[in-house]
Amino acid sequence: MDGWRIGLGICKDTSSPEHIAGTAALGVDAYAAGLVHRLEELSEQESRAVLIAKTCRAWVVFASFAGPTGVASPSRLARLRYGHRMDSE
Repeated sequence: MDGWRIGLGICKDTSSPEHIAGTAALGVDAYAAGLVHRLEELSEQESRAVLIAKTCRAWVVFASFAGPTGVASPSRLARLRYGHRMDSE
């Protein structure tokens, strides 16, 4: 996509260390996945996004009904939701 390397995953891939490491080894610029989580699993979804961002050193974008769709930055300095900057954990 315009020179960006995009790593793709589906729900269960986001919890697979092998998948995450393999995607990181490809040198992706961003990782995108669709997830099927319940609202009570939102914290798990968010922790997966941060782990993938750190491992891949890439932006992570999830589409999900568990909560707001958002982006985790590769540096973990900030998280973005709906275009607003949020403090890091």
